[in-house]
Amino acid sequence: METCTLVFACSQCLVFHVDEGFLHQHIERVHPEAYRTCVKSAENGAENLPPPSSTPMSPKTPPAQTHSETVTPRSRTCSHCGKSFRSHADLTRHQRTHTGERPFHCSQCGKRFITAWDLTRHQRTHEKRYPFFCSQCGKSFESSAELLQHKQTHPAKLQYNCRQCGKSFDSLLERSKHRQTHAIRRQYKCPQCEKSYTRPSDMRRHQRSHTGERPYHCALCGKTFKSSSGEKKHQQTHTGERPFPCSHCGKRFTRLPILTRHERIHTGERPYLCSKCGKSFLSLGELSKHQKCHTEERPYLCSHCGKGFKREGTLIKHRRTHTGERPFSCSQCDKTFTDKSGLTRHELIHTGERPYICSQCGKSFLSSGELLKHQRFHTGERPFHCSECGKSYTQSCYLKRHQQSHTGERPYHCSQCRKSFPSRTQLKRHMRLHTGEKCFQCSQCGDSFNLASLLKAHQQTHTVKEC
Repeated sequence: METCTLVFACSQCLVFHVDEGFLHQHIERVHPEAYRTCVKSAENGAENLPPPSSTPMSPKTPPAQTHSETVTPRSRTCSHCGKSFRSHADLTRHQRTHTGERPFHCSQCGKRFITAWDLTRHQRTHEKRYPFFCSQCGKSFESSAELLQHKQTHPAKLQYNCRQCGKSFDSLLERSKHRQTHAIRRQYKCPQCEKSYTRPSDMRRHQRSHTGERPYHCALCGKTFKSSSGEKKHQQTHTGERPFPCSHCGKRFTRLPILTRHERIHTGERPYLCSKCGKSFLSLGELSKHQKCHTEERPYLCSHCGKGFKREGTLIKHRRTHTGERPFSCSQCDKTFTDKSGLTRHELIHTGERPYICSQCGKSFLSSGELLKHQRFHTGERPFHCSECGKSYTQSCYLKRHQQSHTGERPYHCSQCRKSFPSRTQLKRHMRLHTGEKCFQCSQCGDSFNLASLLKAHQQTHTVKEC
């Protein structure tokens, strides 16, 4: 006997949802004019707005094309955080991020979810169906790579790209206005690297990357920053404030731009396109970093060894190899790190959290980067190509290691004995011979080793004894 699912569908396009709240969000984001018209009508006294259209649908029946045309104004308020919502369904779903309630469970694996839509999306991983949906036509695909390829067949929603920065716009008029920001005369030039800026304050902030000046201080811990915005972001690490929750998974963030970038992991949206190679990115910052790989410009120079870097952040991390500074420490085990991202990844080891889940096999990962690398095993994508022999790789580090077989380059040098190595990992392994560090410990007897391979060989002696 077939069971029917109630489907809420949009009157503006072919998108349909099993969750009314998601349909409201879709109309607000994708059809803002229709959304504003409905809300304005409601505020002007149209008390009896018709409810969203719904159609019962069996598993084999395609969605009916009778769709919702109305969205009610925000009228429900969360008692925990004061945030308001358009409908009781939206409020109920949001409150589960506070209470931890996950009422929808998978009958096959027992995993629980906040919404019925999340459960439906998860169940497709068991059914080997097509979990990646096109938001424009509703067509589904087996992998994110296939979805991205399909989206290129649609007239792009953001189809007018700026050639200088890669940002995309809905209309030629918007792009023309944006281009004027590039045309503004950059009259303030840095005397050290000739980089130019439209405002003197921007140039002064840039010059701190040369001088090392950090005039903003945290009153709680004394840490210093180059800008007031950097200090404000840091202070949230003391207060624990994370006011922006993800509507998909409930994860909370300190700033709205970080939430927006995170939500694109769920939606598959990558709106920033590289005009040179066509690669797309989640944020303008990621695009800007990528575009430097097409140029040889390395404006940030190390005052210790003269090495040049494309990004200021990379230079700061590099300097720590000279100074030995490891300013980020774990509160649980006192292990220290040279950068914040390394600490964040490490802390997940203590909590056991692996928030990035592969929609095809269910495997979970500590970071979105690790998930992206893993997904290439499903798609077969090998985007990194050797210009010498044409061989391709799934990760840039594999390509770099391979290219050293052509060049013979060994760029990582030991400061103690000047021995050189082709990779940072091999250098770290070698340095343990000098420091005597033994970071791989046997959980059964407490013996420690400087190599993981030695620990594994040792653990086999316990297995033999048990036999």
